Amino acid sequence: MFANNGFPTRHGYSRRPTDLTDHILIIRALILRTLRLKYRGRPAGFMMEFLRPTVMNVMHYFIFAALGKPMPANIPVEEFVWAGFAVWLTFTGIWGAIKTSKSTPTVPFPGVSAMHVRLAICAWPIIINVLFLYGSFFIMRLFGDNVSYPNMLMLGLILMITAMLALGFGLVVGALCRIAPVVEPFLHILPWFLLLGSGVYGSITTSPPFLQDVLVWSPPMHLTEYARYAVDPGYPVMLVNLWYPAGWAIALTLLGLAMTKRFR
Repeated sequence: MFANNGFPTRHGYSRRPTDLTDHILIIRALILRTLRLKYRGRPAGFMMEFLRPTVMNVMHYFIFAALGKPMPANIPVEEFVWAGFAVWLTFTGIWGAIKTSKSTPTVPFPGVSAMHVRLAICAWPIIINVLFLYGSFFIMRLFGDNVSYPNMLMLGLILMITAMLALGFGLVVGALCRIAPVVEPFLHILPWFLLLGSGVYGSITTSPPFLQDVLVWSPPMHLTEYARYAVDPGYPVMLVNLWYPAGWAIALTLLGLAMTKRFR
């Protein structure tokens, strides 16, 4: 279906300009193809995709609850943890896959570009984390927990910026590993520094002033804080905005694509 991208005529297929719907359908088909190949149609295999966010969120929920540290604006601990890890797991899920993929991903069909493959890689962690977030909040509401559903439009925008940031970061890191393999061991520890500045374990609003001056430079921190605001409108968003991580995302993606094209 991808080879012709047109409609049948007496002399074969008449080509037409590709529109946005075509690109969306291609990405959807690539995601479904990957799931079929990975899990061979077994529902239990698909459900394993939710195991990582479940373990991470539940474990950190109990850690934060045991510490008894008050949350900013007294939002529920589960909202603080769930929103933070939605951003972080989306970021790590994408950048890791992009970093370890080939400089030019193998395309399964004619008419499918390497960018389609990369966008399919980006789309899946977003889908998983949104489904997990809404599903877990639905279950908590069933059991009487007073949590509100996230602002879908804002959360989707935040995770798309996160995906683009991870895509660019992964492309740049992957290109650097090909240019100078000697730096690869050092680049593997880079995510740990990003995790410390991601806001998963704390809010910029409750950090000491000297630490705020450092954390404000971290793009994931801005995204994490706004993700919590999308989950709970009472959450304070100070010193952060979405333009800053969006600018980083665009710059890193353009740089990553240029480096990938130059250093295959």
